[in-house]
Amino acid sequence: MLKISQKVLGSSLLPRSISNSSFKLPSSHVITALKKSVSNSCVNYSSYSEPDQSSTYLVFDRKIKKLQKDRAARNVDTSRQVDYLKDEVANRIVDRLLDIKRRFNTVVEVGAGCGHIAKAIDSDIADKLIMCENSSKSA
Repeated sequence: MLKISQKVLGSSLLPRSISNSSFKLPSSHVITALKKSVSNSCVNYSSYSEPDQSSTYLVFDRKIKKLQKDRAARNVDTSRQVDYLKDEVANRIVDRLLDIKRRFNTVVEVGAGCGHIAKAIDSDIADKLIMCENSSKSA
């Protein structure tokens, strides 16, 4: 078992009751078992993909992102509850585009969903807007 010492953490970081006693953390095999039990009990819809030893690191797993988008498209009422936040992000993106002193021929909205950028963009910014969506169930 690990022992926390004042030399490692410093007494200012620990409460007096811990810094003056021999507080012990669980061993690494206990922590590993806890992590496994927690991960096995939850459905993982995370975008993070744990790579195997031979593959490259994936920041976003396209298959999982598509599943997430499909799930959101099936639950329209639930997914629309956060539209105000997506609309706010779209408004801020369009505002940043207005800061650029040029007109764009084409703007591409990747992961468009129901078209948050399309609602916010003005014809003064771009001639054409292309909306792309990975999920065929999105509207």
